[in-house]
Amino acid sequence: MSQADGGHGASRLAALESGVVDAVILESPDNIAAQQRGFHELIFFGDLIEFPQNGFGTSEKKIRENPDEILKMVRATLRGLMFIWDKKNHDQVLEIIMKEMRPINAAMAKESLGQVMRVITKDGSVKLESIQVLIDLVRENTKVTRPVPVGQVTDFSFLEKAQRELGLR
Repeated sequence: MSQADGGHGASRLAALESGVVDAVILESPDNIAAQQRGFHELIFFGDLIEFPQNGFGTSEKKIRENPDEILKMVRATLRGLMFIWDKKNHDQVLEIIMKEMRPINAAMAKESLGQVMRVITKDGSVKLESIQVLIDLVRENTKVTRPVPVGQVTDFSFLEKAQRELGLR
């Protein structure tokens, strides 16, 4: 087995359809399109590995100089998660997905939402172990040899404050 950089989802799907590759990693909705075209899902990565699905990266300088801006972004993200998780918003969420992920239909939007709901949390929290997996992948791809502990590159204080303000904690 060999591994090749396949580019973005559409080009990976095209490579699969043309027979250039035997398997690809696809995100929603490309994985749904592949299944509709007769390909089989071998594994849903969310079942195999817990991978952070949300988060922000910034500099320590930005944190020092603009903490209010960071808190506002985190709070807005949590409000978005609350909106998605609230069942009364289901139809509106599907409409947003169809608009933003054009050209997908209602069935694909519903399937995409179902897949997303399998891997996102209601309160924006992520497990430290899943962040460490991401850190280690980046280290491997950038040839960084020294260990990088999660605590060295994370600050959950903004998330925790926003969770408290929104009644999620």
